[in-house]
Amino acid sequence: MRNWLLGLGLGMGSLALPWTELADMSRLSGIAAVGVTVGLLSRGGRGGAIAALSSGMLMGYAWGVVATSHQLANRLPECAQERPERLLVLVERQPAPLSGSRSGGVRVQALVVEHEQPGCSNLVGKRLRLSWYGAPPVTAGQSWWVTAKLRVAWGYRNPGGFDRARWMLGQGLDGSGYVLRGEIAGTPTGGGLGAWQASLRAHLDDLALRGAGVVYALATGDGSLIDGPTWALLRATGTVHLVVVSGLHVGLVGACAYLLGGLVVRAAPVTLLWLPGRRAGALFAVLGSGAYVLLAGAGIPAQRAWLMTTSACLLAAWGRRVAPLRALLVVFVLVLLIQPSSVHRQGLWLSFAAVFSLIGYFQGRALSRGRFRRLLAAQIALGVGMTPCLALLTGQVAVVGAFANLISVGVVSFLILPASLLGVGLLGLLAPAGETLLGAASWLLQRLFDLLGTLSVVRPLEVGPTWVQTLMALSAAGLLLAGPGGWRTALLASALWLAWAIPPVLNVPPGQFRVTALDVGQGSAIIVDTHRRRLLFDAGPGFPGGYNLGSAAVVPSLAATGPARLDALILSHADIDHTGGARAVLAAVPVRQTFGSLGVSEASPCSAGIHWQWDGVQFEFLNPRSQDQRASDNDRSCVLRVAAPGASALLGGDISAAVERDIARRAAPVTVLFAPHHGSDTSSSRAFVRLLDPRVVLVSAGYRNRFGHPHPAVRRRYQRRSTPVFVTGLHGALTWRSDRPGQVQTLRNRDDVPYWIYAGPAACWFC
Repeated sequence: MRNWLLGLGLGMGSLALPWTELADMSRLSGIAAVGVTVGLLSRGGRGGAIAALSSGMLMGYAWGVVATSHQLANRLPECAQERPERLLVLVERQPAPLSGSRSGGVRVQALVVEHEQPGCSNLVGKRLRLSWYGAPPVTAGQSWWVTAKLRVAWGYRNPGGFDRARWMLGQGLDGSGYVLRGEIAGTPTGGGLGAWQASLRAHLDDLALRGAGVVYALATGDGSLIDGPTWALLRATGTVHLVVVSGLHVGLVGACAYLLGGLVVRAAPVTLLWLPGRRAGALFAVLGSGAYVLLAGAGIPAQRAWLMTTSACLLAAWGRRVAPLRALLVVFVLVLLIQPSSVHRQGLWLSFAAVFSLIGYFQGRALSRGRFRRLLAAQIALGVGMTPCLALLTGQVAVVGAFANLISVGVVSFLILPASLLGVGLLGLLAPAGETLLGAASWLLQRLFDLLGTLSVVRPLEVGPTWVQTLMALSAAGLLLAGPGGWRTALLASALWLAWAIPPVLNVPPGQFRVTALDVGQGSAIIVDTHRRRLLFDAGPGFPGGYNLGSAAVVPSLAATGPARLDALILSHADIDHTGGARAVLAAVPVRQTFGSLGVSEASPCSAGIHWQWDGVQFEFLNPRSQDQRASDNDRSCVLRVAAPGASALLGGDISAAVERDIARRAAPVTVLFAPHHGSDTSSSRAFVRLLDPRVVLVSAGYRNRFGHPHPAVRRRYQRRSTPVFVTGLHGALTWRSDRPGQVQTLRNRDDVPYWIYAGPAACWFC
């Protein structure tokens, strides 16, 4: 039985790996035939175990393929983006405020109930994530007629960073968009969960407590009210899990309910005749923790914790003993059977990795005396087991995480969480007492955040381990947590465990270079690597709400493709789509020198004629040639030429045709050209294209951007010369190497490949 369960878990879990090209049905049938053959040839003993394992993997993988294929088939079609759609939607969750919105904007998760005048496809049954700027009061359970501009499930694709498309797949969302206008069509008839959450939000707003968003998150599992600085603080100190409803919270609620059940039946002794105290406590624990999980939105960590709590309570009530590791495996399979798409949510992997680390360390060991020693041992075990997972999934490791958690876990678990839950529960019964408890929880949170703020001065490590490095580190973690003792084993395992921290090698031969145009939407960010040096040309866009592609895409991609450092940062000009992520890059990675044209502060000028050599590769600025203030900011963009024997690249910022003529005479010819100004029709003039005669053209432009970049006329100019054009918004991050001048490596091909084939591990913050 254990082999079957392990096979099911491995089969469905493998959907989260980049191996999913095996999901093709024809290949799957071939694998199934092999599995059946293995099963027929195996008889008992080790052969029977192999048969059970292989059959379980095949069934689990097949179930995952069927479930995910159905979800992908239900995604928003491309044609739904062509015009605004009139929809009747049901608000499924309490809306979250839009960061940076000054007009009361909210983000709504809604289910399409009716589609007025369907165009290319009827959207009934689609689950959408809608942004609504200037929205009226919206509550979960309401129905609204909305006119919305929709967008398919889409996201940036880079070597590192947040993968929004995969995140939407894990969340069960079929598309997104924004509401143009709407009117209410119906309100919920009963109280319901949405009404209770809306009432709790209003009450917390009236109290004006500092840290009210964290209190709300602990009570409901919804972190939408937590502001950006608080999230940044929690990430920097590795304490995000404290505000995510997980096993710690559910287990505490279950323990309290267990004690309450025992007290209730003992208060009425006659009930002990048909319901022993132990079973009554188990029943109360299952129901109480289940109610809390439902109120908290039933996320993956909460589901796992409730299933574990239920299993433990039922086994204890009937006097059965089951190995914790086997129970965890059963719960893992149940979660995947119920919700196969959860493999695309990093919360699943981090949640189970945490419990596995604790079980692996404490199972078979005598518990150390003293609560502090046990708490310290638990934090060390979590650090050893979780660090490789965090490094792979998030690209960051908090250096102060172990110390921060050592202090925070006890304060949150035994003081802040009970005060918050009890305070929320008493608001409707004994309001003054509830408000007092919530005030105490808020005061404790502020003191805790003050301490975490002091610790956050130590910056997290930006890392980008490969799968091989991660597997090495996880194997070493298993040896350290549950392997045989001895200093030799510990020393070897410790050395292997550090594999997650080894930065990827640049893998560029001397005298050659590599350029990577990152997918940052309608903006620019280009990494240039030589044998030992790294350069970043532009840092991606930033947005008014504080979100920027410097921290979301550039920094993780730097860590995923080589050492997280820069020998030079060049900001071509001051436009926000080129410099919006610069502050985040400068704060996250060491930068030796910064260049910038006029209007960019804290940077040396990139005057024409400045040149240098790295590892046999020549770098030279071709523009600006003068400091003429009458020239436009675009025309004063830095223009960089990179040349190696037999190949060269030109990075042109946002220069126009007026500057191109001068540049072309000095740069021609080039092997790879980054189309100036995102492929705008004000650039890439006929003379420029003819003189440079590039072999490959790369364009940094967003998917379906409102400017229509690259312009069709610009595309035609290159196509007439049989020059292939690659666009980051369509093909993802683009990589070109001077030693392979005719090849461009892309991270996706939207027209030919289903999303889940090219998807790598998600990198979001506790999705």
